[in-house]
Amino acid sequence: MKQKLQLLFLYLMITNGIFSQDNRGYYDSKFYATVITVGNMPLLYNLIAKSESTKMDLLNYGFRISGGYILKRNIGLCLELGLDYGNFKNQTIHSYNNSSYYNTYTIYDNLKTQTLSIMPKIEFTNANGLLPLGLTHQLGFGFSETSIIPGVYSAISNVKDSTLYSDGYYTYYNYSYHLVKSENKMEKTPENIIHTKTIMYALNLRKAITKKIMISYGFRYTLNFSKYNINAIPQGKTYNDVYFSGSIPEIIKKRSFYNFINFNIGLTYVFCK
Repeated sequence: MKQKLQLLFLYLMITNGIFSQDNRGYYDSKFYATVITVGNMPLLYNLIAKSESTKMDLLNYGFRISGGYILKRNIGLCLELGLDYGNFKNQTIHSYNNSSYYNTYTIYDNLKTQTLSIMPKIEFTNANGLLPLGLTHQLGFGFSETSIIPGVYSAISNVKDSTLYSDGYYTYYNYSYHLVKSENKMEKTPENIIHTKTIMYALNLRKAITKKIMISYGFRYTLNFSKYNINAIPQGKTYNDVYFSGSIPEIIKKRSFYNFINFNIGLTYVFCK
Protein backbone atom coordinates (compact mmCIF):
# COMPACT_ATOMS: atom_id res chain seq x y z
CA MET A 1 0.00 0.00 0.00
CA LYS A 2 2.79 2.44 0.90
CA GLN A 3 4.61 1.83 -2.38
CA LYS A 4 1.40 2.43 -4.35
CA LEU A 5 0.91 5.81 -2.64
CA GLN A 6 4.53 6.81 -3.33
CA LEU A 7 4.06 6.02 -7.03
CA LEU A 8 0.87 8.08 -7.07
CA PHE A 9 2.54 11.18 -5.60
CA LEU A 10 5.51 10.78 -7.94
CA TYR A 11 3.07 10.76 -10.84
CA LEU A 12 1.46 13.94 -9.50
CA MET A 13 4.83 15.73 -9.42
CA ILE A 14 5.70 14.69 -12.98
CA THR A 15 2.33 15.64 -14.43
CA ASN A 16 2.44 18.97 -12.60
CA GLY A 17 5.58 19.89 -14.51
CA ILE A 18 4.11 18.76 -17.83
CA PHE A 19 0.82 20.60 -17.51
CA SER A 20 1.84 23.58 -15.40
CA GLN A 21 1.20 26.08 -18.20
CA ASP A 22 -2.35 24.81 -18.68
CA ASN A 23 -3.26 24.45 -15.01
CA ARG A 24 -6.24 26.76 -14.80
CA GLY A 25 -9.19 25.37 -12.90
CA TYR A 26 -12.22 27.05 -11.41
CA TYR A 27 -11.10 30.60 -10.44
CA ASP A 28 -7.50 29.55 -11.19
CA SER A 29 -7.73 26.90 -8.48
CA LYS A 30 -5.36 23.91 -8.25
CA PHE A 31 -6.72 22.05 -5.22
CA TYR A 32 -10.15 21.01 -3.98
CA ALA A 33 -11.45 18.79 -1.18
CA THR A 34 -14.70 16.85 -0.98
CA VAL A 35 -16.62 15.30 1.92
CA ILE A 36 -19.59 13.08 1.02
CA THR A 37 -22.02 10.64 2.56
CA VAL A 38 -22.51 7.40 0.62
CA GLY A 39 -25.65 5.30 0.89
CA ASN A 40 -27.03 2.19 -0.77
CA MET A 41 -30.01 -0.13 -0.54
CA PRO A 42 -28.67 -3.68 -1.05
CA LEU A 43 -31.61 -4.80 -3.21
CA LEU A 44 -29.90 -7.74 -4.90
CA TYR A 45 -28.44 -9.02 -1.63
CA ASN A 46 -31.87 -8.66 0.01
CA LEU A 47 -33.43 -10.89 -2.63
CA ILE A 48 -30.82 -13.53 -1.83
CA ALA A 49 -31.29 -12.99 1.92
CA LYS A 50 -35.05 -13.41 1.52
CA SER A 51 -34.55 -16.76 -0.20
CA GLU A 52 -32.30 -17.79 2.70
CA SER A 53 -34.95 -16.76 5.29
CA THR A 54 -32.87 -13.95 6.75
CA LYS A 55 -34.07 -10.45 7.52
CA MET A 56 -33.46 -7.80 4.88
CA ASP A 57 -31.07 -4.91 5.48
CA LEU A 58 -32.71 -1.70 4.27
CA LEU A 59 -29.81 0.76 4.15
CA ASN A 60 -26.03 0.84 4.42
CA TYR A 61 -24.06 4.05 4.65
CA GLY A 62 -20.54 5.43 4.72
CA PHE A 63 -18.38 8.52 4.42
CA ARG A 64 -15.69 9.65 1.99
CA ILE A 65 -13.11 12.41 2.17
CA SER A 66 -10.93 13.16 -0.82
CA GLY A 67 -8.39 15.68 -2.01
CA GLY A 68 -8.05 16.62 -5.67
CA TYR A 69 -5.28 18.25 -7.71
CA ILE A 70 -6.11 19.88 -11.07
CA LEU A 71 -3.67 18.88 -13.81
CA LYS A 72 -5.56 20.69 -16.56
CA ARG A 73 -8.81 22.62 -16.47
CA ASN A 74 -10.73 19.41 -17.26
CA ILE A 75 -8.50 16.68 -15.72
CA GLY A 76 -7.62 16.07 -12.09
CA LEU A 77 -6.17 13.42 -9.79
CA CYS A 78 -7.70 12.57 -6.40
CA LEU A 79 -6.97 10.44 -3.37
CA GLU A 80 -9.99 9.22 -1.44
CA LEU A 81 -10.32 7.70 2.03
CA GLY A 82 -13.52 5.94 3.05
CA LEU A 83 -15.34 4.47 6.04
CA ASP A 84 -18.45 2.31 5.54
CA TYR A 85 -20.85 0.59 7.91
CA GLY A 86 -23.16 -2.36 7.34
CA ASN A 87 -24.96 -5.11 9.21
CA PHE A 88 -26.23 -8.66 8.75
CA LYS A 89 -29.57 -9.46 10.38
CA ASN A 90 -30.50 -12.98 11.49
CA GLN A 91 -27.34 -14.44 9.96
CA THR A 92 -27.03 -18.20 10.47
CA ILE A 93 -23.68 -19.95 10.89
CA HIS A 94 -23.77 -23.76 10.73
CA SER A 95 -21.37 -26.38 12.01
CA TYR A 96 -21.28 -30.12 11.28
CA ASN A 97 -19.44 -32.76 13.27
CA ASN A 98 -17.64 -35.11 10.87
CA SER A 99 -17.51 -38.03 13.28
CA SER A 100 -21.02 -38.07 14.78
CA TYR A 101 -22.93 -36.57 11.82
CA TYR A 102 -24.79 -34.00 13.86
CA ASN A 103 -25.11 -30.32 13.14
CA THR A 104 -25.58 -27.18 15.19
CA TYR A 105 -26.16 -23.59 14.25
CA THR A 106 -26.04 -20.11 15.73
CA ILE A 107 -28.25 -17.24 14.54
CA TYR A 108 -26.76 -13.79 15.21
CA ASP A 109 -29.29 -11.02 15.64
CA ASN A 110 -27.35 -8.14 14.05
CA LEU A 111 -23.68 -8.47 13.08
CA LYS A 112 -22.18 -5.04 12.38
CA THR A 113 -19.32 -4.48 9.93
CA GLN A 114 -16.84 -1.69 9.27
CA THR A 115 -14.91 -1.10 6.04
CA LEU A 116 -11.83 1.11 5.66
CA SER A 117 -10.82 1.98 2.09
CA ILE A 118 -8.29 3.97 0.09
CA MET A 119 -8.67 4.81 -3.59
CA PRO A 120 -6.65 6.90 -6.08
CA LYS A 121 -8.97 8.36 -8.75
CA ILE A 122 -8.82 10.32 -11.97
CA GLU A 123 -11.58 12.90 -12.52
CA PHE A 124 -12.35 14.45 -15.89
CA THR A 125 -14.99 16.40 -17.76
CA ASN A 126 -15.51 17.56 -21.34
CA ALA A 127 -13.01 19.73 -23.22
CA ASN A 128 -14.81 22.93 -22.23
CA GLY A 129 -15.26 21.88 -18.60
CA LEU A 130 -13.80 23.62 -15.57
CA LEU A 131 -12.94 21.36 -12.66
CA PRO A 132 -14.29 20.81 -10.12
CA LEU A 133 -17.49 22.53 -11.32
CA GLY A 134 -20.26 20.81 -13.27
CA LEU A 135 -20.76 17.25 -14.49
CA THR A 136 -17.68 15.06 -14.10
CA HIS A 137 -16.64 11.43 -14.49
CA GLN A 138 -14.45 9.57 -12.02
CA LEU A 139 -12.47 6.36 -12.45
CA GLY A 140 -10.72 4.70 -9.53
CA PHE A 141 -9.01 1.55 -8.33
CA GLY A 142 -8.80 1.01 -4.60
CA PHE A 143 -8.24 -1.32 -1.67
CA SER A 144 -10.40 -1.97 1.39
CA GLU A 145 -10.46 -3.94 4.63
CA THR A 146 -13.74 -5.18 6.13
CA SER A 147 -14.22 -6.72 9.56
CA ILE A 148 -16.86 -7.32 12.22
CA ILE A 149 -17.05 -4.43 14.70
CA PRO A 150 -15.88 -5.82 18.06
CA GLY A 151 -18.62 -6.12 20.64
CA VAL A 152 -21.16 -8.37 22.30
CA TYR A 153 -23.87 -9.75 19.99
CA SER A 154 -27.13 -11.47 20.85
CA ALA A 155 -27.51 -14.95 19.41
CA ILE A 156 -29.66 -18.07 19.53
CA SER A 157 -27.95 -21.48 19.25
CA ASN A 158 -29.25 -25.01 19.05
CA VAL A 159 -27.23 -27.03 21.55
CA LYS A 160 -26.79 -30.78 21.41
CA ASP A 161 -27.66 -32.79 24.55
CA SER A 162 -26.66 -36.40 25.16
CA THR A 163 -28.43 -38.74 27.58
CA LEU A 164 -27.24 -42.25 28.51
CA TYR A 165 -29.97 -44.72 27.59
CA SER A 166 -30.33 -48.49 28.05
CA ASP A 167 -32.93 -50.87 26.56
CA GLY A 168 -31.87 -53.76 28.80
CA TYR A 169 -29.45 -55.20 26.29
CA TYR A 170 -27.49 -52.25 24.97
CA THR A 171 -26.45 -48.93 26.42
CA TYR A 172 -26.08 -45.96 24.16
CA TYR A 173 -26.49 -42.20 24.01
CA ASN A 174 -29.73 -40.52 22.99
CA TYR A 175 -29.12 -37.11 21.40
CA SER A 176 -31.47 -34.13 21.33
CA TYR A 177 -31.28 -30.37 20.72
CA HIS A 178 -32.62 -27.30 22.46
CA LEU A 179 -32.36 -23.56 21.74
CA VAL A 180 -30.27 -21.36 23.99
CA LYS A 181 -30.09 -17.57 23.98
CA SER A 182 -26.61 -16.20 24.51
CA GLU A 183 -24.45 -13.09 24.36
CA ASN A 184 -21.40 -13.81 22.21
CA LYS A 185 -18.39 -11.52 22.24
CA MET A 186 -16.80 -10.80 18.86
CA GLU A 187 -13.21 -9.68 18.43
CA LYS A 188 -11.35 -8.33 15.41
CA THR A 189 -9.16 -11.26 14.41
CA PRO A 190 -7.14 -11.93 11.22
CA GLU A 191 -9.50 -14.79 10.36
CA ASN A 192 -12.49 -12.43 10.24
CA ILE A 193 -10.92 -9.71 8.06
CA ILE A 194 -11.56 -9.56 4.33
CA HIS A 195 -9.35 -7.57 1.94
CA THR A 196 -11.03 -6.38 -1.24
CA LYS A 197 -9.95 -4.70 -4.47
CA THR A 198 -12.43 -2.27 -6.02
CA ILE A 199 -12.92 -0.82 -9.49
CA MET A 200 -15.09 2.31 -9.41
CA TYR A 201 -16.86 4.58 -11.90
CA ALA A 202 -18.79 7.63 -10.69
CA LEU A 203 -20.97 10.21 -12.39
CA ASN A 204 -20.95 13.36 -10.29
CA LEU A 205 -22.45 16.84 -10.44
CA ARG A 206 -21.22 19.88 -8.51
CA LYS A 207 -23.07 23.20 -8.23
CA ALA A 208 -21.62 26.32 -6.64
CA ILE A 209 -23.29 27.56 -3.45
CA THR A 210 -20.66 30.24 -2.83
CA LYS A 211 -17.41 31.01 -4.60
CA LYS A 212 -15.52 28.32 -2.66
CA ILE A 213 -18.24 25.85 -1.63
CA MET A 214 -20.16 23.51 -3.94
CA ILE A 215 -22.81 20.89 -3.37
CA SER A 216 -21.74 17.55 -4.80
CA TYR A 217 -23.99 14.59 -5.64
CA GLY A 218 -24.17 11.62 -7.99
CA PHE A 219 -23.95 7.84 -8.39
CA ARG A 220 -21.06 5.43 -7.91
CA TYR A 221 -20.78 2.01 -9.56
CA THR A 222 -18.30 -0.46 -8.10
CA LEU A 223 -17.02 -3.99 -8.68
CA ASN A 224 -15.54 -5.62 -5.59
CA PHE A 225 -13.12 -8.55 -5.79
CA SER A 226 -11.91 -10.53 -2.79
CA LYS A 227 -9.21 -13.17 -2.58
CA TYR A 228 -11.56 -16.14 -2.55
CA ASN A 229 -14.13 -17.47 -5.00
CA ILE A 230 -17.52 -15.89 -4.31
CA ASN A 231 -19.34 -18.61 -6.25
CA ALA A 232 -18.02 -21.27 -3.88
CA ILE A 233 -20.11 -20.00 -0.95
CA PRO A 234 -20.54 -21.77 1.35
CA GLN A 235 -17.16 -23.35 0.79
CA GLY A 236 -16.66 -24.38 4.44
CA LYS A 237 -13.72 -24.73 6.77
CA THR A 238 -12.48 -27.72 8.75
CA TYR A 239 -11.11 -27.40 12.26
CA ASN A 240 -10.85 -30.19 14.87
CA ASP A 241 -13.25 -32.46 12.92
CA VAL A 242 -15.93 -29.77 12.69
CA TYR A 243 -17.14 -28.35 9.38
CA PHE A 244 -18.38 -24.73 9.27
CA SER A 245 -20.53 -23.16 6.55
CA GLY A 246 -21.74 -19.57 6.33
CA SER A 247 -18.65 -18.32 8.17
CA ILE A 248 -18.17 -14.62 8.85
CA PRO A 249 -15.57 -14.03 6.07
CA GLU A 250 -17.86 -15.70 3.54
CA ILE A 251 -20.79 -13.54 4.66
CA ILE A 252 -18.72 -10.36 4.23
CA LYS A 253 -17.48 -11.43 0.79
CA LYS A 254 -20.99 -12.20 -0.38
CA ARG A 255 -22.32 -8.79 0.72
CA SER A 256 -19.46 -6.78 -0.84
CA PHE A 257 -19.76 -8.66 -4.14
CA TYR A 258 -23.44 -7.72 -4.56
CA ASN A 259 -23.00 -4.10 -3.43
CA PHE A 260 -22.29 -2.22 -6.66
CA ILE A 261 -24.54 0.89 -6.80
CA ASN A 262 -24.27 3.80 -4.35
CA PHE A 263 -25.74 7.29 -4.16
CA ASN A 264 -23.56 10.05 -2.71
CA ILE A 265 -24.14 13.63 -1.60
CA GLY A 266 -21.82 16.10 0.11
CA LEU A 267 -19.81 19.30 -0.16
CA THR A 268 -16.70 20.36 -2.08
CA TYR A 269 -14.37 23.14 -0.94
CA VAL A 270 -12.27 24.83 -3.63
CA PHE A 271 -8.94 26.43 -2.72
CA CYS A 272 -9.19 29.46 -4.97
CA LYS A 273 -8.25 33.12 -4.64
